Amino acid sequence: LHNRGVLYERLGQIDRACEDYSTAIIHDPKSAISYHARAVLNANRGDKTARNDFDIAISIEPSNPLYVKSRAIYSKERGSYEEAIEDYTTALGLQPNDVQCVTNRAYCYRKLG
Repeated sequence: LHNRGVLYERLGQIDRACEDYSTAIIHDPKSAISYHARAVLNANRGDKTARNDFDIAISIEPSNPLYVKSRAIYSKERGSYEEAIEDYTTALGLQPNDVQCVTNRAYCYRKLG
């Protein structure tokens, strides 16, 4: 179901993709990739439930830099700069050469003054 959700997403059928990710989660509650995919879709739609899905994906796979970085981006875009800095710092610990994390973390520090 997760893979079908990816196909729906690529076809621009976001609601159907989100439904498949949700069903995949029901069938496999430890599917971090499905939580992450649903979080990204919901974040792009402005749905505040995205944060919870990012949190769950990270709790399942805390060493996945993509999940941590995605939550950092989500926080940054919503003006939660301190939370974003924490996640960018964690992501850099997992993937030290990620230039986007360095740049975005610097942006967040600058916004905080």
